[in-house]
Amino acid sequence: MRNLIANAIKFSHPESEIYINAQKEVNLGYEYIRISVIDKGIGISPEDLEKLFNPESHFSSYGTSNEKGSGLGLKICKEFIEINKGEISVESNPGEGSVFSFTLPVEKPEG
Repeated sequence: MRNLIANAIKFSHPESEIYINAQKEVNLGYEYIRISVIDKGIGISPEDLEKLFNPESHFSSYGTSNEKGSGLGLKICKEFIEINKGEISVESNPGEGSVFSFTLPVEKPEG
């Protein structure tokens, strides 16, 4: 989550707002928590969206203050989330911002 928030800050304009949302979801009888990081930053092109989580692609871009992003953090996030039986997704439009969301299963206490 730290990486998603850091990226939202890096790729958003100064003074813009970033939102973090958490909600419980039920799918096929299983409970999940969905965390979303929403920004109104520079967004991501459709071509670059295809490269974001692909371990074989090399993707880099520049933030709003010309700081360089390599995309490595997102690939690590994806791997960690999937190891924990979750999923990560992104919706983005250039110039409008991005929504990065991930789900993780909710473990019910035994007993």
